[in-house]
Amino acid sequence: MTTTTDDAVRYGNLREPKMPGLGRLSFGASIFLVLAAVILMLLCLMNLWLGLGWGLFAMAVSAPSAFPTRDGYGRYQVMWRRRRAASARKRMKHTLRQGLTGAVPDGSCRLPGVAAATELSSHTDMHGRSFGLIHWPHADLYAVALQLSPSGFAGLDKDVKDRHVAQWAAWLAQLNTVEEIVGAAVIVETVPDSGQRLERAMDRGRADEEAIPEFARLVEEEIRATYRVGSPTLTCRMTLTLSSRIDDGEQVMVRPREEMAEQIGDLLPAWTNSLGATGAGTGVRACTRRSSTSPGSSSTRRWLTMSRRRSSRLHRAMETGLV
Repeated sequence: MTTTTDDAVRYGNLREPKMPGLGRLSFGASIFLVLAAVILMLLCLMNLWLGLGWGLFAMAVSAPSAFPTRDGYGRYQVMWRRRRAASARKRMKHTLRQGLTGAVPDGSCRLPGVAAATELSSHTDMHGRSFGLIHWPHADLYAVALQLSPSGFAGLDKDVKDRHVAQWAAWLAQLNTVEEIVGAAVIVETVPDSGQRLERAMDRGRADEEAIPEFARLVEEEIRATYRVGSPTLTCRMTLTLSSRIDDGEQVMVRPREEMAEQIGDLLPAWTNSLGATGAGTGVRACTRRSSTSPGSSSTRRWLTMSRRRSSRLHRAMETGLV
């Protein structure tokens, strides 16, 4: 009895990213070389030595772009980023200050950059499950985050991998049927684990000290001391972004938040159920908003008032040089 193995790849269109230019050059370096060649021909007609000097100068300027870094970035791009980073450190804009020491008037903690203007609200889908909705008022965009638990390709047969990739392609094609969809992104976050999650898991079902055998206590202490060192925490999420703008050719209408939340709540169960066949795990769920107090409660209003007063006093002290 003989068995045949099929090693053919059932999915493709995978290519190595390259710079958009001539050969290994970037686009800017390619344009510069074309212009340099035209100038070189004109200079050679007037003076051969002048044209030779110009040719050597053009080759020296474009040489750093022909040898990119190990990450695929151009040398000039790396130099420009280092210059911007040094300028940010000089102006003290490389650190993020939150709370009372930040630049937000109410003293709250917000996301950095363009995400500082986002608003988070909580809603429920058609099955009664809650989900968090992120709103960006500047562009009228709404985003919902899904918590994934993929198992990876390790230990899977090739036909299983092919099915996962095929289901993923079908799932992306299903998103194309929703007119409001403007983007879908998968984020895999890898951070060093502090070990607190392991300690909480071990303390959750812990028995009494008198009932624990000595050998079990020694094993537990060894696990607490060694297993928490260097173990990364992997978090996989997917973000689906929808636009609330409706362009009918004559005018642009913006749908309200309640209408967008109702539509997303109707689509979420189908999205989460069909993601299981793509290898994203069986426990796909929408990320929810976690808050101890509601924004409209009296305690929250008193806290915001006190934060504004403390923030204004702290800003005045920093301006006068007392802090």
